Amino acid sequence: MKSFYACALALAFTANAFAGYADQLNAAYGDFLKRGDDTAFAQSCADKAGAAFGAATNDVEKYDALVLQSRCTYYVGMKATRDDDKIRIFGDAKNIADKAKGFQPNRAEAYFFYAISLGRWAEANGIMKSLGERNNLKRNAETVIAKVAVVDGKTFPGKEYDSWGANRTLARMYFKLPGMFGGDNQKAERLIREAVVESEKAGFRNTLNVQYFAEVLIANGKKAEARQVLDDSLRYENDAAGYNPNRVPETKDEMPALRALRKELGN
Repeated sequence: MKSFYACALALAFTANAFAGYADQLNAAYGDFLKRGDDTAFAQSCADKAGAAFGAATNDVEKYDALVLQSRCTYYVGMKATRDDDKIRIFGDAKNIADKAKGFQPNRAEAYFFYAISLGRWAEANGIMKSLGERNNLKRNAETVIAKVAVVDGKTFPGKEYDSWGANRTLARMYFKLPGMFGGDNQKAERLIREAVVESEKAGFRNTLNVQYFAEVLIANGKKAEARQVLDDSLRYENDAAGYNPNRVPETKDEMPALRALRKELGN
């Protein structure tokens, strides 16, 4: 029986190895869509996207494969619980995104996944220990804003990518940094407010935007507004698909943080 399973696995691996780019990338994306069912699907997505990169025949294909691989690796990192695992996984996601940049220099996505992976790496590594990377993070997030993104064949400004994700990343950086090293809660509020307002207008709600906005508002003494912002999103606490159908697993993971903030604020 063992030899049968070993043979089956070997055949599956061989078939996978010789699959073409489109088959590999489609299989990777299929696993990405199931990421919320089990983190193993996100890891499988990363592995298959890496195989798609190996099968790619042009720079666009290579870029898209690496961006998906970085995105799935980032998701795996978000599920890790130990800081040493987070440092390793987010470091991998960052390096994969960095590799992608050169294949499509005018595209924003690789810079975005580099920036958010670096930010998560810094949180796990320790903010004070990671101060030397703050200008690198800032430079990559600002580059996202200056470039364009492509999703489902449609091109749009990079600043809109992932619900104004570059704004969110910069805001978080300014919020987390000590003042003597560039931290600025007022600047953080301006950036994350724009992300929340504009993504809501565009129909791309994002619970991470809301969490970061509420935390900045609280720090800036605007608790009443923080309550309202949280309440608006918590109406969808049990309807992640209604909130943002493209971020159902992330919304489910992030809603508890909104509930905890709201409980902390009281009435």
